Amino acid sequence: LPALHAVNKYNIPVGFIVINNSSYAAVKAGLYRYKGDALRKGVFPGTDIGGADYTLIAKGFGIPAFKIRSKTELNIIEEEVRKEGPFFIEVLTDPNDVGRIER
Repeated sequence: LPALHAVNKYNIPVGFIVINNSSYAAVKAGLYRYKGDALRKGVFPGTDIGGADYTLIAKGFGIPAFKIRSKTELNIIEEEVRKEGPFFIEVLTDPNDVGRIER
């Protein structure tokens, strides 16, 4: 939050790109690898971090902000990079995709 405030106050031309899967996927992948109670019960404690609307928060600081929900909207990134000033882009991804599980 302090970074968003400073970027807007001083008009620093920086872009934020947040990949948001509404979860702590690294922890969830670890619980999959461990193959314990979490996997058997389908309950992964400490992994749900959804709920915050980061795009709305950035807009609240006066920063142009966009939420990408599909691949077809990725062109927003290229458009914003060409502009002067700060921007914020939140890319929503599948909360069930924890990436590679095996080590």
